Amino acid sequence: MNNVSNINEASNSVKSMPLIAHSGTPVITTDMLADVYGTEVINIQVNHSRNKNRFIEGKHFYKLTGSILKEFKNWLTKSKLVYKGSEIISKHAKSIILWTERGAARHAKMLDTDNAWDVFEALEDFYFAKKEDAQQKISLRQSTAKELTPLRQTAERLIATGVANIYPDIWKYVHKEFGVEHINELLPEQIPQAISFLDALEGEYLPKQEALPVPKLEIDYPLTWYPDNFPFVDMCFYKNGQLKVTQSMLTETKSPSKEILSKLESAGYDVTAAKAEIESLRHTMIEMSWALGQIASFAKMKDVVNKTFTA
Repeated sequence: MNNVSNINEASNSVKSMPLIAHSGTPVITTDMLADVYGTEVINIQVNHSRNKNRFIEGKHFYKLTGSILKEFKNWLTKSKLVYKGSEIISKHAKSIILWTERGAARHAKMLDTDNAWDVFEALEDFYFAKKEDAQQKISLRQSTAKELTPLRQTAERLIATGVANIYPDIWKYVHKEFGVEHINELLPEQIPQAISFLDALEGEYLPKQEALPVPKLEIDYPLTWYPDNFPFVDMCFYKNGQLKVTQSMLTETKSPSKEILSKLESAGYDVTAAKAEIESLRHTMIEMSWALGQIASFAKMKDVVNKTFTA
């Protein structure tokens, strides 16, 4: 008898819930799911975090951010939807998770309480079953989310550059221009027109900045660099891209390679690997030069000693 009472209570609770839709599908927020399941929001979040491999975005949940979230908030406001007298989503939320029927079932399984299963059964019968109502909750979708991506990216770029200071709700102007209540209603062929419309807003109120010419890097180092900087270099031995230069020249601070890397670094390029390589080669060369000098000195000393004893 008590179980029947619980089921009836769960059914009544679910029946009073406002129907929320996303992409024509009934969905439920984390807060609402926790409330009807009789648990804390943190439990839903932790179960999701610990079992991420069991939740697939687009199948078990939707994560809304950016302009998509803003559109969704506007739809909630326009639809005047509330849950137990409070707004369904905080105006300050930067992202939200919306659970599908399959996602809600996953959470019922993880909570594994009689109450959670009773509530899920009620959700299944009286909430997620309202797919036709959910379709009517949003405007008829003419374009897919993928087709709308360039339009959303354009809007986000304009908002980031300051257009939002002039147009607090940039989508409202798109809706008015094309006579739709949601950008989902735009036909695929209207999307480029909508992008051009937004570009026109940018050009009217925030003149587009012409692309600045890329500064030319003065990194020309012809072969004549060596005689210009080392007058005594023997250029007669230039062959196959090589020069006959002394060890001291190769270990000098002045170097075309080092100068090129310094100019690239000043232009903002990360050349630390190339600099490290050159410094390592120079260090190795200095050590080898010292070692060869030591060997030569030892050989000379040995020769002197041999001559002394054989004389």
